[in-house]
Amino acid sequence: MLNKKLFSVVLVLLCTVPVFSQNEPDTDSESSPVYPVEDFWISPCAELAMYSANGGVYGGGFAFGYGRGVSIGMKAAFFFEDSYYKTITMEINLLLRFYLHGRDSISGPFLQFLGGPVIFARDSSIGVPSEYGVISAGLSLGWRFLFNDRWFAEPMIRGGFPYVAGGGVSAGVRF
Repeated sequence: MLNKKLFSVVLVLLCTVPVFSQNEPDTDSESSPVYPVEDFWISPCAELAMYSANGGVYGGGFAFGYGRGVSIGMKAAFFFEDSYYKTITMEINLLLRFYLHGRDSISGPFLQFLGGPVIFARDSSIGVPSEYGVISAGLSLGWRFLFNDRWFAEPMIRGGFPYVAGGGVSAGVRF
């Protein structure tokens, strides 16, 4: 039952991603490309977090953001625990990201603040409103590796409440 629900949520998220048309960048007098200030990015991610007293829980999610140098966006993730309790965790976070190489950076090291609700469910029964939930807050440190000025990979580590610590990798595209 949960697998069908999870599949339908992921399918809806993937099908509703906005599509943007791309224009060739303008050139200045020296014929070097001048890119617009806007920067929209989307990326799926895989993570491991310490939500459980028994060890790490694994999961994945989806993030999107907007901005150069400073990005604002959202991130949603599901985590699964296969121990005796079989807990499922769902995060919905607002994110604020600062690239450490300056206000026009689109790659390199970044510092990211995350915050939002976390919903816990046992035995495959996620319901809204949830019986178990808290507000989470955390800080991530990562690095964006940019390929062909459009594709990227981002390893990152994070710490906060209620998950204590975590890490993951994401790959995505810029528009």
